[in-house]
Amino acid sequence: MTAYLFVPLELYQTLSITQATVLSQIVYMKKAFKELYPSNAYLSKMFGLSAKQISRTLLSLSQLHYIIISYERKTTRYIELTKKTIDVFGVYRYSKADGIRALESFYSLWR
Repeated sequence: MTAYLFVPLELYQTLSITQATVLSQIVYMKKAFKELYPSNAYLSKMFGLSAKQISRTLLSLSQLHYIIISYERKTTRYIELTKKTIDVFGVYRYSKADGIRALESFYSLWR
């Protein structure tokens, strides 16, 4: 089975290929799972990159304000999408106060 990943072309104007691809996968994963806790090992296996390179890529995406990384109990990393990412991918975001961290509504063909 072939897997496809949708990457908005405008990401390639500001991000490296690795950053754009990892970010797109994170957005796709957020569509599939409400809570997102991907490990470096999981992402590195998926992309064929080292865990260190995944860590650096996630840190750079955080510094560029595409994602927010937080930790629960110092062992579980949670990744949230920022408004910047939501605007690029067309994802709707609701506040934590509503009990929903992010509600993804992508392109109509994904529904």
